[in-house]
Amino acid sequence: MSFSLKNKIILITGASSGVGEACAKQFYQDMQPLVAEDIADAVHYCVSRPPHVNVLDLVITPTAQASATQVWRGK
Repeated sequence: MSFSLKNKIILITGASSGVGEACAKQFYQDMQPLVAEDIADAVHYCVSRPPHVNVLDLVITPTAQASATQVWRGK
């Protein structure tokens, strides 16, 4: 029996341990994840804007992740 996520939409919750962790590792294995420095850079950018600028929304994802449900693997 084989298990494949190809052409499937999945939602991973509780990815810190057990089956969720294993699924997350398989799903994200070819992606470069965000790191704390990536988020810090974005926060620094937001707080360093001129006083007349409001940053209202900010969505940060890896470049390979188009949305919460779409990942580009370059294949």
